[in-house]
Amino acid sequence: MISTTILQALPSKASEKYLKECIQNKVEPDIYKVSGMTSEEILTYFYETFNFKKNKDGWIVNLDLNKFKYKNLPFNLVDPNTNEVVAYKDVKLSLKF
Repeated sequence: MISTTILQALPSKASEKYLKECIQNKVEPDIYKVSGMTSEEILTYFYETFNFKKNKDGWIVNLDLNKFKYKNLPFNLVDPNTNEVVAYKDVKLSLKF
């Protein structure tokens, strides 16, 4: 993709930090220490990330359910406190959810 190639040409977060330090220290940057955005940085630029935590029954994640309204989930959504299924797999979430 063109957008991926363009973003790889932009400095990564580590490179930005290095360049700022060079400016503060009034030192010429070493071009071999500067790199473009990583694949992970490019993905997080376009997509939201979620932190998952493994437990004995599955995975726990904090979700904004408003983002899933009118969509079918590819899994059952279970309340980790009560183990109650609050949304079933392949059933479209409604407004009242």
